[in-house]
Amino acid sequence: MRPAACLGLFLLMSLAAACGIYWERRFAGARAPMSAELASEAPLAGRVLAGGQAVVGARVRVQGQAHSTLTDEQGRFKLPRPRTVSQVSLTASKPAYFIGAATLPSTPETPAALAEIHLQPLPAEDCERYEWVDPTPDAASPKRCGNCHREIYDEWKLSGHAAAANNRRLLNLYDGRDWQGLPDRGWGLLAEHPHGAGVCTSCHAPTVEPDDPAFDDLRQVSGVAAQGVHCDLCHKIRDVSIEHVGLAHGRFGIEWLRPAEGQIFFGPLDDVARGDDVHSPLQSQSRYCASCHEGIVFGVPVLYDLFRVARQPGAAQRQAMPDLPHDADRRPDQHCARRRRHRPRR
Repeated sequence: MRPAACLGLFLLMSLAAACGIYWERRFAGARAPMSAELASEAPLAGRVLAGGQAVVGARVRVQGQAHSTLTDEQGRFKLPRPRTVSQVSLTASKPAYFIGAATLPSTPETPAALAEIHLQPLPAEDCERYEWVDPTPDAASPKRCGNCHREIYDEWKLSGHAAAANNRRLLNLYDGRDWQGLPDRGWGLLAEHPHGAGVCTSCHAPTVEPDDPAFDDLRQVSGVAAQGVHCDLCHKIRDVSIEHVGLAHGRFGIEWLRPAEGQIFFGPLDDVARGDDVHSPLQSQSRYCASCHEGIVFGVPVLYDLFRVARQPGAAQRQAMPDLPHDADRRPDQHCARRRRHRPRR
């Protein structure tokens, strides 16, 4: 072989070797971040248990995130691992249980099947001796709703629900007085239907017990019951019967679950895990309002017709009620109340 040909072959082989080394180093450098990226995709996994037994069909999510999953027959779940936090809070919810939670690291080194979320069952029976919580802010009473939820309290205070038991127009129709309080100036329920006085109380002051003298005389309502349709009342509703909707009003169509000890708060969010919260899909349905906002009183359809509207064809989009105290126009992952304009009360 000629010397020139040998030199050319040598240079060609050297060039090929140099290209091979270059490309190997280039791809080797790219593989390191790729493996780290794949490691961050390792799922969060675990089980949901109640009394040591697997809970099937519990909804699990990273707290505050939209994505969720349901547990399988062994109570197991998997969720994508967040990349931007060092630890995550997982929540699990299912009807008949308090919302449970677990916190675990969110790093590539965290092994799968680490989390165990334990759910506690709700009490079996409603406690009729329960004392309703006053929503009014008071530093001396730390458990009052308005102490922590002041913005929501201020919004509710300007609503018709807060004035349900002491609205002057209502009381005028109740006892026949006029706006200035002069008696016998117009139609009055007590005069026309004296045996139906409790019908008003069952919706306008639902926490008045039937054996309370105020039940048959709305003007005597006092204490927390005088707050009308208040926070604790709505967050104790476990179910609403529609068997006699329009005929059984207010508290008589509501199934409460009040605790003998501790607390229970039913709500529309499934990732609020303070130990006493329960996810209630009912609160996003028209049935939740039907017991008070749908009915015929003494032959007159005096209440809203929202429940019947929601049952009409094409009404699936109207299942979320527009008149809930502070849940309107809100996605399930939003925790702040909607700001609304209110007319000042006279």
